[in-house]
Amino acid sequence: LEHLKVFDSLDGHGLKMLQSIGLKCAIISGRKSEMVQKRAQSLGLEHIFLGVEKKTLVLHTLLQDLQLTPKQCAAIGDDWPDLGVLKQVGLAACPAQAHDEVKKIAHYICARNGGQGAVREVCDLILRAQDCYSKLLLESFQ
Repeated sequence: LEHLKVFDSLDGHGLKMLQSIGLKCAIISGRKSEMVQKRAQSLGLEHIFLGVEKKTLVLHTLLQDLQLTPKQCAAIGDDWPDLGVLKQVGLAACPAQAHDEVKKIAHYICARNGGQGAVREVCDLILRAQDCYSKLLLESFQ
């Protein structure tokens, strides 16, 4: 029996905007979910890792392939299995309902919950930091 998973269309569009400016996006999840796999593929994500027990190992392998350092990356997570990754990245974010231990190490705590726009919130933060937010917003009116 597969668990019900909620996806927010704002989150998906945020990930697509990050990809549009050349940023690489990945999903590293402890759950193996066909729904997540399909959603990630529909968003054009190239790096999808599901059923992962040691997320930091997958992160380091991926970063080696992409020739990036952890400090050049952002991640969002909500529970203990995400702590290792969040502790290493340059921007560690968590949704509003994240476990308290995750909130303690997060650089940014979203106003929104997971599945309700938290990922989009982080995407917008990154777009602003990259000075791309206003340009993409203006393009949306055309």
